Amino acid sequence: MADSNKRPDDSVDEPSKKTSPSAEEKTSDLAAAKPVKRKHTQAPVKKAKPTKKRGEVAENESVGPIRFAKQSVSELKKVVWPTGDQTRQYFIVVLVFVLFIMTVVAGLDALFGWGLLQVLGR
Repeated sequence: MADSNKRPDDSVDEPSKKTSPSAEEKTSDLAAAKPVKRKHTQAPVKKAKPTKKRGEVAENESVGPIRFAKQSVSELKKVVWPTGDQTRQYFIVVLVFVLFIMTVVAGLDALFGWGLLQVLGR
């Protein structure tokens, strides 16, 4: 009679139901895991001489206009200039974005203007 009260899914050793692992099993899993290897950063190395302050430029380091122009040309040669297609693409992207922002601002201006006219009257 006691068996008649049991439902068919109430079995004692049912392997399909999984139980959560116990605390002991969790700690043993953690102990078995490999330790995490972390990369260490290096401390900054002290420079041989400190960086000069703005007003402390030495006399021999001043740059005349001719030397400045030569250095500027030298730096401009190092620049990777965009191709014509890239420039055209960037131009179109910027133009579309600016037109979008103009439309949003004009819409907000019209909305607030209409709202003020409704509140304050003509």
